[in-house]
Amino acid sequence: MSIVLKTDPPVEHLAQRLRHQSFTNFAEKLWDTLRHGRSLNRRREARYPTHDSVQYQILPGQVPWLPATVLDVSRSGLRLELPLLTHKDCSIESLWPGKMSIFGEIRYCCKVGRAYEAGVLIQGIVNAEPNHVGHFHDDQLSLYLAGKGLTAAEVIGVREHLVSCELCRNRLEETQALLNQMRTAKLLSGAER
Repeated sequence: MSIVLKTDPPVEHLAQRLRHQSFTNFAEKLWDTLRHGRSLNRRREARYPTHDSVQYQILPGQVPWLPATVLDVSRSGLRLELPLLTHKDCSIESLWPGKMSIFGEIRYCCKVGRAYEAGVLIQGIVNAEPNHVGHFHDDQLSLYLAGKGLTAAEVIGVREHLVSCELCRNRLEETQALLNQMRTAKLLSGAER
């Protein structure tokens, strides 16, 4: 007695799609690695690189305002370049004059070169400007997806708008799908050479 296993075409098609999806995920991670020149990012949240000059103050306002640079921003935090060592668990306010204030807590601070890098867990945002009225332009959504070209304040504004605007979220997903297709095609054409 022999047993013959018959593979249905839909199962075969599903397996092929899964293999393609795995390659697409790998290709996206590879593209991110090549674009940023670093190893694959294992963080829970994507970081958006910026280079914004801001001011910061240790709360409750015992030290005068000091200059800082926002190196990147994620959904729940900032990475700042500071001139002075700041202790973990300190509360700070970072100020974009005329735009917004972000209140947060220092999660780490370490020396890097002549400055210090600090991770800040965002606890609150106060906007000086009214929230974005209307929908974002495709260029702004593309820059947001590309991970460069917007200031930290603009990134936060886009994120806040996307929470309440289904139309812009859908446009963002469509733009991301298009960019992913272009990236995959570019990687495949490079591999064929």
